[in-house]
Amino acid sequence: MRYYLLITAILHSFAAPLAAGPWLREEGKTFLSTSISSTRTFETQSSTYLEFGLTKETTLGADLNLAANDPSGQNGSGVLFFRRALGPAEGKNKFAYEIGIGANWGSYGTRPTLKTGLTWGRGMQMGAKGGWVTVDGSLLWDVKSKDYRAKLDGTFGLNLGKAAKGILELNLGHSDGSTYATFVPSLVVRPPITDFQIQFGIEAPLKGVAANRIKIGLWREF
Repeated sequence: MRYYLLITAILHSFAAPLAAGPWLREEGKTFLSTSISSTRTFETQSSTYLEFGLTKETTLGADLNLAANDPSGQNGSGVLFFRRALGPAEGKNKFAYEIGIGANWGSYGTRPTLKTGLTWGRGMQMGAKGGWVTVDGSLLWDVKSKDYRAKLDGTFGLNLGKAAKGILELNLGHSDGSTYATFVPSLVVRPPITDFQIQFGIEAPLKGVAANRIKIGLWREF
């Protein structure tokens, strides 16, 4: 509960909740991240996220998530999407929308999905340090069953120097009649003489400490 109050206070101090980024990827540029997280009983999840700047106005992306849960076996989801800006690119507040298609799969088989999303973001300055705050709301529709998953993700990031940044995330979701909330603090560092960045974090569901996950990720821009 203390985590929830902390992140809520941070979000309200910037007058909005948070998320993944309305800034379009520069034309011809690519961003790739991959991560894995695990509980103390080795229940693992992995994710891969890709963005590519197709044009100045359009960013293409892919989001792949896999989970290994006993006894049901491996299951996951994947979405291909495009993002376009809403409003002038030079404004302080950035808005963008996303539309995507994908699928969920598991012991129940494979089900096609549709995604719609809306994102807000703003750069900020805290003393000599730059940062950003974003809010990302999305709906993922199961075409076959007509069920949906609603998400509201918030992100507050602060550049700690040329080689490090701190990130606080709050992920809220609703699916199958259940609501969840996960607090994700992390540190991203760039080792010397490398193009990679390494993310170290903790995924802390508010439902209990036993479900906490250690998260390690790699980022690359090229």
